[in-house]
Amino acid sequence: ALVWLLLGLAVVGAPPTWRNSRLAGHLVGPTVNAGLNLYIGNGPEANGFYVAAVPGDWRRDPAGRAFLAGRFGRDAVSLAEADRLWRDAALAEMRARPGRTAALFLRKLWLHVQGWEIDQLTPLAGWTRTVPLLRGWLVPYALLVVLGSAGLAAAWGRSDGGVLRWALAVLVVLLLGQSLFFVVSRYRLALVPFWCVAAGWGAVHLAARRRAAWVAAALAAVLVVPWGLNGVRATWSGLAAANEALRWADVGVATGDASALERAVALYREAVAVAPDRTPSWLGLAAALGARGDESGRRTVLREGARQASDPVPLWRALLGAALAGNDPVAAREAAEQVLVRDPDDAEALHNLAVLLARTGDPAAALAAARRLRAAHPADARGYIDEGVILARAGRRDEARAVFRAGLERLPDDPALRRNLALVSD
Repeated sequence: ALVWLLLGLAVVGAPPTWRNSRLAGHLVGPTVNAGLNLYIGNGPEANGFYVAAVPGDWRRDPAGRAFLAGRFGRDAVSLAEADRLWRDAALAEMRARPGRTAALFLRKLWLHVQGWEIDQLTPLAGWTRTVPLLRGWLVPYALLVVLGSAGLAAAWGRSDGGVLRWALAVLVVLLLGQSLFFVVSRYRLALVPFWCVAAGWGAVHLAARRRAAWVAAALAAVLVVPWGLNGVRATWSGLAAANEALRWADVGVATGDASALERAVALYREAVAVAPDRTPSWLGLAAALGARGDESGRRTVLREGARQASDPVPLWRALLGAALAGNDPVAAREAAEQVLVRDPDDAEALHNLAVLLARTGDPAAALAAARRLRAAHPADARGYIDEGVILARAGRRDEARAVFRAGLERLPDDPALRRNLALVSD
């Protein structure tokens, strides 16, 4: 049976392995994210759980290719190269700090068996709230581990316990393999069938008062308690609420269902109350309020989130866009300045600040912002346009023409630069 299983896995895994290896130019497995996952589970930021260790937009660039290209001075990085770079970074960290690596590995082994439901992407509370009937169908993971441990202990050494010993062997392989990386709920789901088989055996032997089963169950009951995880549990609870809120917000936007948007707002507020440092939850709450038509509430939430979140820049950027759309120059200027405090070369913030300062009667500061944009981003036409327009409005047409010409030397096909040069040349 085992041989047939391995053959079946080989047949299923062969096509993607062949394709990936052909594209990469060397042997690559069925997926090319092992290096990234190894880094997430063992890099400097690792704590045993999933951590957002990769800079950039995880939805559009989950492998961090843009970050790696900038870090190594390349035009582009392929997925296979990204996988190798993350793997090399992880192995370097593991070799440099072997004691920490071993401690993390043991922690991940424990996280695979402790009883708390890691509800980051599997919000069981949300499902049971929506469908109360499910409450009678869910078996606590902790109960499976306790009964399964009793069953495995009772079967050890017995002539009729062969199936359980196979289950134990598979559990050990999965636990050791997955603990090289990190632990989330979907990884623990792979263990559930084997725990179920062992739990049935354990229930029988506990009822029969077998001493080995009772001792194993008692030890497992201590092991499944999530000691010292209150802070992580609060964060994951917030993530679960935010993930559920995202789904309701998508439903509300797609169908126009106001009650779905209300539910999304309530869940997002729950998420930011539990984990106020999470930037995505604040962004989600603001988006849900905007979808509901509450632009004032949206801007208020973005400002409040920017003052509490661990990464406030995306919130200030979102507030800048919302304030500009809502014709609120005071809030827009505040947001642009806050972005530039943390990222002095942000092109969008420099451009908008130059425009806002020019409109509010501060041409000197506007000109300084435009010149900063031009110096930091010489391939961005907005720097030349902003500087030239400000100079032209101040009556300095010769300087404005020189700026537009300099822009056209760098960007000869830009129609806005040509149009502005024509206006100041009349």
